[in-house]
Amino acid sequence: MKRMFFLVCMFLMVGTTYSMVEKNTSVEMASDGYVVGVQQLPVAAQEVITKCFADREVLTILKERGEYEVIFNNGEKIEFNNKGEWTEVSCHTTQVPDILIPNPIKMRIMADFSNARIVKIDRSSNGKKYEVKLNNGLEVEFDKKFNVKKVDD
Repeated sequence: MKRMFFLVCMFLMVGTTYSMVEKNTSVEMASDGYVVGVQQLPVAAQEVITKCFADREVLTILKERGEYEVIFNNGEKIEFNNKGEWTEVSCHTTQVPDILIPNPIKMRIMADFSNARIVKIDRSSNGKKYEVKLNNGLEVEFDKKFNVKKVDD
């Protein structure tokens, strides 16, 4: 009897989930998070997308543990914390928008690696560390005062 009850419950759950998906009323699960719309991003994050990525189409937005990952149709992505501050920008085929790169980092990269462009930048949650990846494969780590701490290839 318990098995029969379990099977009936499972059948009802699967059927309900399928009908909700068909009516587009469910929240789609992805990895450990779920998919949200642009309107559900914090306002600051929406502004960054509008200013810096207006020419790109948003493919999907995943929300997990209060953080957001916006993936564009060209494979680029940007991650935001729950306040809408970017924490990672990854533009594998193009340069990270200049407006998102702190000036001291831009100046240092231009001075030391004049032919390189920044294709990825990470900012620690406490703002004490930045890591940038250049299109030449080098990775440069900066402290909170924008001093170079490490260069890796």
